Amino acid sequence: MEVPAPPKAIPETIVIEDNAADGSDDDQPGPDELPTTEEMSFWKAVEENPNDFASWTYLLQVVEKNGKLKQTKKAFDSFLKLYPYCYGYWKKYADQMKKLVSNEEAYQVFNQAVEVIPLSADLWAYFIHFIAEWKNGEETSIREIYERAVGACSGEFKADKIWEAFVEWEKQTDKTRVLDLYKRFLSCILNNHQHHFDK
Repeated sequence: MEVPAPPKAIPETIVIEDNAADGSDDDQPGPDELPTTEEMSFWKAVEENPNDFASWTYLLQVVEKNGKLKQTKKAFDSFLKLYPYCYGYWKKYADQMKKLVSNEEAYQVFNQAVEVIPLSADLWAYFIHFIAEWKNGEETSIREIYERAVGACSGEFKADKIWEAFVEWEKQTDKTRVLDLYKRFLSCILNNHQHHFDK
């Protein structure tokens, strides 16, 4: 008895989320929010092959250049759903939301980013810089974001730069906190541990 050949595997396709799908008038893109011919060509490429990383990066460059909110959100949300650990693109997304919408919207992007990649010291460094700039040096907000950062990635080997920046900031802000902070810092096995201990 002949065994039937297995069905051909169907390549996985990506579902591009479109916020306009709920049919509400507010979500319908206006003429200035429709994708350009260039954007559409890159959308076609990534829809046909979601693993085409180069086309994704070109698409993101184009939407950044064009500065259209709905197209920017759609592109970054779709890309980061597939490539959530590309921390630099979370930073780019937050920068675009700050530019196109508000600091609050950028804050939401950073919050989402550190939930996805809590151990990324580089991402936390971007977040801290953003908070310090947004809050105009307000101590409570900056201390809170530093504490969140060291709480999330304190054991990450390369998190020493976050700890060191936190210590240096407290030296300028509240020296009574520095000794306790150093004790916490040095209790972690981090990059350049001996150098920090000798300091």
